[in-house]
Amino acid sequence: MGNGENALTESMALLFEYIFGISSKWLIYGEGEMLFFPANIGDKEDIDFLHRIYNRKGMKILIESLLCLSDRDLAVIQVTVEKLNS
Repeated sequence: MGNGENALTESMALLFEYIFGISSKWLIYGEGEMLFFPANIGDKEDIDFLHRIYNRKGMKILIESLLCLSDRDLAVIQVTVEKLNS
C-alpha cells in the first residue's frame, strides 16, 4: 500500500455489501459476482442506523465489545443506560 492508503477491512466490506449491494467476497477476494442482492436488504431506517454507528467516534468498537458480553453483563449495561437516559 502506498502513502495515505488503508486496507479494506472485513467490516467495511460487509457495510458496502449491506448498503450498496456490492459483494464483500468480491471486494476482498475478487471471487463471485460483484453485485449482491440479499433477500432481506435493510430499509432506509436500518441503513441510517448503520451510518450513525460508523459516523460516531468509538461507537463501532463499543458495539463490538457489547456483542462479546454475557446476557447477564449486558442486562447490567442496559439498566445503566436506562438510568443515564432518564
